Amino acid sequence: MRHANLHLAAAAALLCAGTAQAVDLGLNTKINIGVNAETSLTEQFRALDANDDGVITESEAEANTSLASMFETYDKDNSGTLTSAEYKASLRAEADQSLTEKATAGAKAGYNETKEAAGKAAGAVKSGAKAGYEASKDAAGAVADKTKAGISATADAAAGLANDSRKAAAASANVGVELSSKLAAQFRNLDGNEDGVLSRSEASADADIESNFDMADDNDDGLLNKAEFKVAAKARAESGLLNGVFGGLFGS
Repeated sequence: MRHANLHLAAAAALLCAGTAQAVDLGLNTKINIGVNAETSLTEQFRALDANDDGVITESEAEANTSLASMFETYDKDNSGTLTSAEYKASLRAEADQSLTEKATAGAKAGYNETKEAAGKAAGAVKSGAKAGYEASKDAAGAVADKTKAGISATADAAAGLANDSRKAAAASANVGVELSSKLAAQFRNLDGNEDGVLSRSEASADADIESNFDMADDNDDGLLNKAEFKVAAKARAESGLLNGVFGGLFGS
């Protein structure tokens, strides 16, 4: 019987290799596996088929420890012999499994490296985002402060313009209006901001004027100019609710 000292697992791995590698079968012959796998498998089968009858028996398989241990698995039809097709198909299946295991291991290693790199990248992005957020927050705060200051300044300016405009309007409305000395003094006392008109809050300091505020506010602007104030004062005097105080002022 010819002797074939070939480790089948190694042969299966080499079967999928992309480069030619020589396997010594102990027959003074080196067979290339990888580049011409079909030829190599055929020659391996012939090396194990001691009597050249086209099949490998269990006794022939004993020449190779690995093949002997896998004989029943390779013998798909349970005939007690291995045909060339069974032998080649089994070796190819082992090669495929070996290749799959290596690919899986490589993919797992690659995944772990990628995961670690992704974790580091995510940490860097998170740190950068946090720093960017803090910077943006500070910048936004500074802008908000400036905006607030600008709004306040604008509001103050607008209030100033409104007050100036109101004074101008009051001055225009008060042209030609004559008040007695007592009414003039009363008007000045009520006109706290000296804008030439009385607001409702200013008029509230005098119950008599406040009670006639709406009636005297001829233009419905919420203010009493001197002419309107005079109407309010005269109305209270004429009603007799001031106990004759305003009656003397107007000579009636």
